[in-house]
Amino acid sequence: MTDGSRLLKRPDLLFLMHTLASGSDCDRRRVNRAGATMPYRPVYDVLNDGPPWWGLVWVILPLLFACMAFLEIVQRLRGKSTAPMRVPGRANMVDLPFAVATAIGLLMVVLAVLCASFTYKAFALWKQCQAWERAGEYRITEGTVADYNFRKAGSSFRVGDQSFDLLNAYAGFTGRFNVPGAPQDSLADGMRVRLAQREGLILRVEIAVEPGAAPDRGRT
Repeated sequence: MTDGSRLLKRPDLLFLMHTLASGSDCDRRRVNRAGATMPYRPVYDVLNDGPPWWGLVWVILPLLFACMAFLEIVQRLRGKSTAPMRVPGRANMVDLPFAVATAIGLLMVVLAVLCASFTYKAFALWKQCQAWERAGEYRITEGTVADYNFRKAGSSFRVGDQSFDLLNAYAGFTGRFNVPGAPQDSLADGMRVRLAQREGLILRVEIAVEPGAAPDRGRT
């Protein structure tokens, strides 16, 4: 058997030679001396996220204010009124006109309903994102981070030709890593990443172990 015949039976070597001979610079960089792809380490995983309990706070607080307002309304309808301790310089519920106290109570109820709706949506998306990752139902986007803008409510950035704006993301990655031992707190321009994403929600973030990767067009 000739050397050429032996080579034809080694598709891994053919792929390596083709990549090094005709691939782009980033493709050559992905292939190390052993012929393996560039290693990545996970820094964010939606499975590590807990339920969005914070939303319940915004539901409970308006309900408490609504209960206080309606308690005052009931007392006035019965011909009585609460007698709170007077604090100089501060208004009390008893000082408010009946119509104002009623309006405040109704407003707090509406606010609690809206907060409950957003909280339910956040819980549903959190469960859906975890189900997608467990089932492997997502797309992989790989490339270099560009135009990164960190915001507490949700970051925005671009990977290749695909842009991500996580400002209104109720679940998934919003800018902070959650894997123990992650080397950074968040992404940065020039960082090479591999994202598991679906419907604009990022389920998993991995960064290249090898630093200094040059920007490219990315791939999805």
